[in-house]
Amino acid sequence: MAVPMDAADASRRLLRRYIAQESIDLVRAALAVAREEYPDLDEGKYLRLLDRLAEGVQTGLPAGATPERRVGRINTHLFHELGFCGNHNDYYDPRNSFLNEVL
Repeated sequence: MAVPMDAADASRRLLRRYIAQESIDLVRAALAVAREEYPDLDEGKYLRLLDRLAEGVQTGLPAGATPERRVGRINTHLFHELGFCGNHNDYYDPRNSFLNEVL
């Protein structure tokens, strides 16, 4: 009789699969890491949230914008418009490393 795979084993297997790819999907790999702590994590929820963040960055960004302009727009959107910032109160809190918590 096969032993059921627990959530941690499943997320590790998924992460190994992402790492083995020539072009790593960093978002999915980061969510696989987060699944270690949050086994019921809804990947689709965070993928949709990231899509909405990307749409916000695109607003007002002209086609063919330089890389510098793109980075500037990302910074403006995330840090000034949305108020993203580091955890100054507890920098070493492990939750600061989980994409689902950061978002």
